[in-house]
Amino acid sequence: MMLAVDPQLELGFQFVQDLAKQLITLSTGVLALSITFTKDIVREVPHGAVKWLKSAWALLLGSILAGICELSALAGALVPPGGISSAIKEVPGSARMFGGMQLLTFAGAILCVILYGFSALQHQKQNAVAVDRIGGSVADADVR
Repeated sequence: MMLAVDPQLELGFQFVQDLAKQLITLSTGVLALSITFTKDIVREVPHGAVKWLKSAWALLLGSILAGICELSALAGALVPPGGISSAIKEVPGSARMFGGMQLLTFAGAILCVILYGFSALQHQKQNAVAVDRIGGSVADADVR
């Protein structure tokens, strides 16, 4: 038996699902980029930037987890334990809560990645200037 669903509600579910999937994808990408940035460009994380990097990674992982929970809550609303014959009333509060958590943790993570990148590049630039002043090369700099 096919469940009759309001087209506007169905479209709303689709938009929420797509947003959750996009944020999961973006979070995973930013996580991978920050690791690559650290490994290939900065090489060693300056002490002051470690807190931003760890905070960003924790928030990105939180965003991914919240997105997965949001998708699970949406699936639970579409196919309730009683079966497909139950009517869909509205997006459940748990899906809204996890969706909000996903957005907030993603925004916080992006801010932390930006602060980390700025701090790491500033530190690298300061080391390069210090090495130039003493007559060495940037390659000789101890970038920590």
